[in-house]
Amino acid sequence: MKKLLALISSLAMALILAGCGGNAESSEGASDDVEVAVITGSYGTPAAKYAIDAFKELGTGKGWNVTVADTDFDFNQVNSLMQDASLRQVDAIVLGFPTPEQITVGLRAANDADVPVYVIDGGTAPMEGVALNVTSDSVQLGEISAQALLDAMGGPGKVLVIGHDPHPGIRLRTQEAISYLEKAGAEIVDIKQVKEPASSQGEALNFATDFLQANADDLDGVWAGWDAAAMGVVQALNSADRTEIPVTGIEATDQAVAEIGKDGPFMATVFQDWDAIVGRMAEVMEADFNGTDPVTNYEEMPGILVNQDNLDSFNS
Repeated sequence: MKKLLALISSLAMALILAGCGGNAESSEGASDDVEVAVITGSYGTPAAKYAIDAFKELGTGKGWNVTVADTDFDFNQVNSLMQDASLRQVDAIVLGFPTPEQITVGLRAANDADVPVYVIDGGTAPMEGVALNVTSDSVQLGEISAQALLDAMGGPGKVLVIGHDPHPGIRLRTQEAISYLEKAGAEIVDIKQVKEPASSQGEALNFATDFLQANADDLDGVWAGWDAAAMGVVQALNSADRTEIPVTGIEATDQAVAEIGKDGPFMATVFQDWDAIVGRMAEVMEADFNGTDPVTNYEEMPGILVNQDNLDSFNS
C-alpha cells in the first residue's frame, strides 16, 4: 500500500510540475500572442508609409502579431475597422495619422471593449480615450521652417503658402508659420489648400504654375507644409526658370533631401524623427502589455532643420 501511495504521489507531483512547466513556457512566449491592429488612411503618403513600416518592424521584432490596414483616406472605413478590431478583442489598436474628430465612433467602440488605442501623429492636443498619442511638435516645425525661409530670402518678402487644413498637424504648423512670417514683416500673398495629400505634389505644381503666370514679379519665397507639396512647387519654379525663389518644406523625405543638395530652389526642410516617434510608442505599449500604464497620453517630438549646412547627416 505504501508503495502504491508513493507511486500515486510521484505521478501527481509529475503532473503538477508538467503543468507548471507548461505555464512557464506560455508566459515566456506571451509576446507571440499579442495582436496589434494598425489602421490608417494615409499609407499612400511617404511619411505615413515610413512610420507605419517602421512600427510594424519594431512590433514584429518584439514578437507581436502586427497587421496593417489602409483605407486610402476613408475615415468611415477607419471607424469600421476599429469597431471590428474591438470586437475581436485585439490587445491594442494603433492609428496612423488620424484626424481626431473623424474617429469618434471607432474610439468609442474601442473604449467600450477596453481595447487601448495608440496614435501616431494624430492631432495637436491630448485626446480623450487614447492611451498615448506621440506626434511631432507642430508649433516648432512651423517656426523653424518659417525662419529657414526668411534666411533663404535674405529677409521678409512676399510669400506663397501651401497648406492642408483637414490635417490638424499641418493646419497648426501652417498657422504658426504664417504668424511667424508676418511678425517678421513678410507679406503672405496667397494661401493655397491642397485637397488630397496623395495628390499634393501635382496640386502644388498647378498652384505655383498658375501663380507665377498671373503674378510674375510678386513672389519672393514659398512655404509648404510638407515635402511633397514643396516638390510640386520646385517643379513649377524649375519649369519657369525661377530657381532664385526659395522653397522650404517639412518631413525630410529622401526626395526632398536630394533636391536640397542641388543648386535649385529647395533650400530647407525639417526632419520629423519617425523612428523616435514609433520607438517611443512601441516602448510604452510594451510596458502597458506588462502591466505599466502610460504616464501621459500625449507626447511631442521636436524636428531638426535640414539645409546645406548639415545635409550630409541626412543623406541615405
